[in-house]
Amino acid sequence: MKTWFNAKLGNPPSTIITDDDKAMAKAIANVLPNATHRLCMWHILQKVPDQLSHIYNKYPYFQGEFHHCIHDTLTIEEFELGWSKIMENYGLGDNDWLGNLYMRREKWVPAYLRRKFCAGMSTTQRSESMNKFFKDYVRSSTTISDFVYQYEQALNARYLKEKEQDVKTKNSVPILKTCYKMEVEAAKVYTRKMFMKFQEELFCSKKYKASKYCEEGVKKIYKVVAHGKESPFYEVSLDTIETKAICTCHMFEFVGIICRHILAVFVKKSLVHFFPSHYILERWTINAKKRIVHEISGDVI
Repeated sequence: MKTWFNAKLGNPPSTIITDDDKAMAKAIANVLPNATHRLCMWHILQKVPDQLSHIYNKYPYFQGEFHHCIHDTLTIEEFELGWSKIMENYGLGDNDWLGNLYMRREKWVPAYLRRKFCAGMSTTQRSESMNKFFKDYVRSSTTISDFVYQYEQALNARYLKEKEQDVKTKNSVPILKTCYKMEVEAAKVYTRKMFMKFQEELFCSKKYKASKYCEEGVKKIYKVVAHGKESPFYEVSLDTIETKAICTCHMFEFVGIICRHILAVFVKKSLVHFFPSHYILERWTINAKKRIVHEISGDVI
């Protein structure tokens, strides 16, 4: 870990995701004490059916309730309440394996991690996909000289794919789905893939209604809920002076793309007509490679 850290010229990642390995956890704590160490959710949850097979076989609704508690709770309070109900309803209060998971909940439960930027990642899938990518070029029997050549071939293939996407973004015009000026502006600055993500949020914002129920100075609090439903509802706090908003889903903080709930407040209430620049992370834009991106320190590993 120290060698890897030195290879990065002493530039530590802000977040690092690993599987549940005790030796690695100890090394990260020693070498990268200021980094947020997250555990891969996939590695954790794939063990649940085996560890709780007696519950899965006896109670058909357990899996859905457990999934809802982990994935759908937005706040820490919601998660804690949901977890307590599951432990009580299914008599799992004395289960040592679940107790151990609960003790480390701040490292893997989304409700505890939504406020930390992680480019939307919660598993080591990106790392695993890169491992698979390089295995198409090198293997354990590859000689050192061949490794250098094959490694360059792998990088060239990756760069070529990236250039193809750049050409597609710069030489084609995406089909717009709304009449909002925000969408036009986003299409000009985002890469095509990130624009599609933003466009989906903007389009889906039309399915939500926003109603103001509280006001604190320059801040207005809105309740955002899907049309025809009373729950789940999302709370959006908007600073009308700086046009900055915070949603209880914390999608922007976690992914870096503004969520449909904030957009519902912006467009439905006609509060914001143009795309606020502070909601456009440079790393997602067409010109991101022209200079170093400073708005988020470190990388996500």
